[in-house]
Amino acid sequence: MRYLTSIYILFVFTISSVSAMDSAELNMIIEKVLANRDKRIAKEWAERRDTIDSGPISSGRECHSRLAGKGTTPRGVCVDMVSNSWRGPQMVVIPSGNGIEADYALSKYEISIKNWTMYCVLSKTCNPESNRARDNEPARNLSIEEIHQYLAWLSERTGKTYRLPTHTEWEYAAMSDGRQFGCFMFSNEKIEMEGNLYLLNSGVSNKWGLVDQLGGVLEWVTVNDNFYAIGGSYEDDNSKCVISLSIPYSVKRDDITGFRVLLELE
Repeated sequence: MRYLTSIYILFVFTISSVSAMDSAELNMIIEKVLANRDKRIAKEWAERRDTIDSGPISSGRECHSRLAGKGTTPRGVCVDMVSNSWRGPQMVVIPSGNGIEADYALSKYEISIKNWTMYCVLSKTCNPESNRARDNEPARNLSIEEIHQYLAWLSERTGKTYRLPTHTEWEYAAMSDGRQFGCFMFSNEKIEMEGNLYLLNSGVSNKWGLVDQLGGVLEWVTVNDNFYAIGGSYEDDNSKCVISLSIPYSVKRDDITGFRVLLELE
């Protein structure tokens, strides 16, 4: 028992030096702690392991051009890892066309509070949301600077290029069906009125797998070096909630504007 207590103290004492270890060393320590049935300490080591920068990790479900246009099927959804155990945003691949020369991937949903919380936990640059009931709400009340920091972090974690879509890229993807819906949401064949924010996984997808292009929150896009919020939000009248709606960037944060991310395919 005295030996096990000494091991326990050693683990607690050395936990602050976890950043100097690699994943293999940490895995050995975790296995030893688990063998001693100390689940609390093992859990703490496992959580800290996720903060080690071990470089990009393969998800086995990376985005490729062969998935273009297949985002409505489970196998057509792709994703990158942002840590050993956490996935980044779910993505769908948009086929080239209409003047766009290369395929690209766009997040299937607007970036969620859950996505943003992962970023806050792993980057330690912001406060994570503690209310898990909000996980599937779109992330909002964010500045362009904060969004750019998220995109830079996402690119660094995956070794790929993530950015905001241009207005042309967003509109082309949103109009995959050659038509647009207003701010009414169709759920289980029932029409729900506009005026309330609904969860990201409650809408229907278009032909390429994008969900809630309209009726959730406005979304940030770029036009040259400028930023615009486009589409319609849950606060807009149905007659004004259209893909062509475009509002110039304001430094003011608000509760009706979120964003999607675009992944450039290699």
